[in-house]
Amino acid sequence: TVAGPFQPAECSAGRLIIPIFFGVEPSHVRHQAGPFQPAFKSYHNDKKVDKAEVDKWRDAFKTVANISGYSLKDDAT
Repeated sequence: TVAGPFQPAECSAGRLIIPIFFGVEPSHVRHQAGPFQPAFKSYHNDKKVDKAEVDKWRDAFKTVANISGYSLKDDAT
């Protein structure tokens, strides 16, 4: 199933972004939840990881997840 309107976006470098979420929920990407949560929790707890860099990653995930795009679900049973 393909859900949602499609609207490509451009990033600051002028490149076209076409978000296609396959096997993950856009809300998981947006909030770094679900399969993303363990990795981000690990980065948060790791003293060697630059927290500002992780915050940039979080912002990038949120930005991409908020772009209107396709969410693909495997409805085959």
